[in-house]
Amino acid sequence: IFLTTDAFNAGQRPAIDSGLSVSRVGGAAQFKAMKKVSRSLKIDLANFQEMKSFSQFGSDLDKSTLAILKHGEVLMRVLRQDQYEPNQLDRQVYDLFAAKTRLLDGLDLNQVRPFLNNSYKQLKTTNADIFNEILKTKDLSDDNANKLKSLIEEQIEVFTK
Repeated sequence: IFLTTDAFNAGQRPAIDSGLSVSRVGGAAQFKAMKKVSRSLKIDLANFQEMKSFSQFGSDLDKSTLAILKHGEVLMRVLRQDQYEPNQLDRQVYDLFAAKTRLLDGLDLNQVRPFLNNSYKQLKTTNADIFNEILKTKDLSDDNANKLKSLIEEQIEVFTK
């Protein structure tokens, strides 16, 4: 694992450099649910870092570049973890699923963590079957993924009013 001083100083904890860090085990050690929601994570973060460096040289950015930058910032917020507060598998899957599907990209960056915290607590109470199945099977079925997407969209609609 490689850590970066810049990310650490910017408040990113853990400050892992996804481009330099490698694993000898890789995805073989991940649960199916985690593989499904994190499949494109490293590529998205690499695109973000590249565009972030590129954007420093110009002020005229097209919509696709702005979308990559916004999505990358959202991913960085999602990946932040409070000290001494590890998340269970279902919470990790929930957060990464919401980010991967780009449902969080419309939120203000300051709203990402509060939204995830509030919506997870509420959905875990009202739709416990989805989260229990993730914990039991270590997988995210297509049916549950579709339900989760709809529920998150509803939560965002309520949260942004």
